[in-house]
This record gives sequence, C-alpha cells and structure tokens, in this order.
Amino acid sequence: MKCILCGKRKGKRHCPAKNQLICARCCGEKRMVEVDCPPGCNYLESGHVHQAQRKFIHQLNHEDSPARAQRYLDTAHNLGGVLEQLEQAVLRYAAGLTSIRDQDVLEAVELLKKNYQTEDKGVIFEHRSPNPLAGPLTQELREVVEELREGGEELRPLRLSEALDCLENLIQDIRYHIQEPGQPLTFLQFIARSYPEVREETQPNRIILP
Repeated sequence: MKCILCGKRKGKRHCPAKNQLICARCCGEKRMVEVDCPPGCNYLESGHVHQAQRKFIHQLNHEDSPARAQRYLDTAHNLGGVLEQLEQAVLRYAAGLTSIRDQDVLEAVELLKKNYQTEDKGVIFEHRSPNPLAGPLTQELREVVEELREGGEELRPLRLSEALDCLENLIQDIRYHIQEPGQPLTFLQFIARSYPEVREETQPNRIILP
C-alpha cells in the first residue's frame, strides 16, 4: 500500500493522526509541519530526540572556544528546565501568528540578553525594539525569567549570570536553525515538535508553521 501523503513510496508506518500508513520520509519531513501529530506518537518522540542530539553535537563541535563549549554544555545540563520554560513561552506567543519567523524570535532573545547585560553592569535601562513581533516577545520572556529569579518555596532564585547563560544557549540554538545549511526545520517548528502538550493547549488558535 502506498503512502497516503506522497502517493509514491510504500507506506510502512502507521500514522495515528491519519490512521493510515505513511512512508518513513513523509513521516520525518512532514510531522508537525503538514501532519498534526498527536502527543505520545513514538515516531514524533524518537525523531525529536534524534534532531536534538544532532543539534547539540553540532553546537559543541563548531564552538572555537573550549570554555564557551563547556559553558553551553553545563547550561544545557544544569538549567534545562529554564530553557524549556523559555521555549514554551516562545511557542505560546507564536501560536496563531502566521507572520512570525525565527529571525523575530532571535531578535527578541538578543534584546532581552542585552537588557540583562546592561543590568549586570549596574545600569537599569530598557532597550526596546521597533519590531512589532520581537518587542512583545521580549516582554513575555522577561516575565518568565523574572519569575524564576524570584524563586519559590522549593526553587532557589535563578541568578542573573544563569539567566544570561540560558539566553545565550537559546540564541545559539535559534542561529543553528537559521544559519546551518540543509536544516529541515525552523526553530519554531522544532520547538512545536518538542512540546506537543503546549500545542494542544494553544488550539484552536495554533497554526502549523510553513
């Protein structure tokens, strides 16, 4: 039986979204792009893990400074929960915004990092962006970071240096999707695959990004 998506190759994988067989290539290229994959799909989860590992290895191999590579590694390992919250905030913000692109997200994160770098020097000044998509996202991400900096009963406050490290990791991840040739996914598509529970939460406003 041929794949119901391309009609060319043999369908070998059962797609829970289509409830029919699709080929491995369409599964890999079209999941969460053209196919509205449900949470818990084994192919979705395994494919995301593989993509994440490739990106992680690439970042370490292409970093000229061993110290920066170690910092990227330590941040990903020790502050993974913070990075996840930032990515989820981006995903929620982008839901339904058909015009937002990776470059807008990059601008927003870089602006927030610049604001915190200014604070780290002892100066309170709010750098702003004229970009109508990047500016509000910067504020959304700031709210997440500020809440983490306050801490809670079970969580210690996030240090400013740690927040800066997380933002730098996020910047490097976004640049990877923008600059690395042959990337099958944008950063926004990648995080949409990463958090299917957020995707479900933002329906019916969610629009699968091109």
